[in-house]
Amino acid sequence: QAPPEVRAVLRQQMDQYEEAWVDESIPALGGATPREALDDPTRRDDLFRLLDRMEQMDAGRSPEERALGMRTSRLRELLGLPARGELRLPKP
Repeated sequence: QAPPEVRAVLRQQMDQYEEAWVDESIPALGGATPREALDDPTRRDDLFRLLDRMEQMDAGRSPEERALGMRTSRLRELLGLPARGELRLPKP
C-alpha cells in the first residue's frame, strides 16, 4: 500500500485527469468527447455503455486500486448525469 502522501498526490492527479477526460476525444466514442457524446443522440448510448464498462472493470479491482483510479461516479457528476441506475437525463 502506498504511503498516505503518495496516495494524496495520485488522487489529486486523477481528479485533474477526470476533469480533463470529459472534454477529450475518446476513440470508443467515435472521436467525440464525452460531453459531445452526451449531447449527440447517436453517441449517447455509446457513452453510457463506456461508463458501464468502466464500472464493471472497477468491480474486479482492489479497494486501493479503485480509490486511486478514475471514478465513474465522478465522471457522471462532471457530465451532469445521475448516479448509475437512475433514469433521468441531464437538463439541456
